[in-house]
Amino acid sequence: MHGIDFSSWRSLFMVLIGLALFTLISVGIYVLTAFTIQRRHERSTREINERMRALIAAYKTLNSSDTGTLTVDSTNPLNLHRQGPTVDRMIEIEGALSDIILLGTVEQVRLAVRAVHDLLNGGLVRTNELTASLRQSIREELNIGPAPSN
Repeated sequence: MHGIDFSSWRSLFMVLIGLALFTLISVGIYVLTAFTIQRRHERSTREINERMRALIAAYKTLNSSDTGTLTVDSTNPLNLHRQGPTVDRMIEIEGALSDIILLGTVEQVRLAVRAVHDLLNGGLVRTNELTASLRQSIREELNIGPAPSN
């Protein structure tokens, strides 16, 4: 402590100003770092929320089928079976599948791609495995226990 001199008011004042300046800079760096980390966390949370919102909408679209299957005529995409979904419903389903391909897990992407191929080839498109996978991952992400089997 040879460099600090408390013998005069002026030197005491200079020491206090130095300490205040050091404290101010330290607190400023801390606040800036905390603010940056908080913004990153908020951005990450917002991205997760948007992803979950899209996957929940896709789940609702695909799960609204009573049987978990869709029937499509392969000769013309606009010629749908009388008991099959309407053209508007098909557009919703295509949008739901594309959202799953974009935002889903590896398993969900694989199942959605298979459903798209089945959809393009016409005939029976099974969505029950895909909706079960979506349901499970959504419940896990929201920290909800598994859905009852019955």
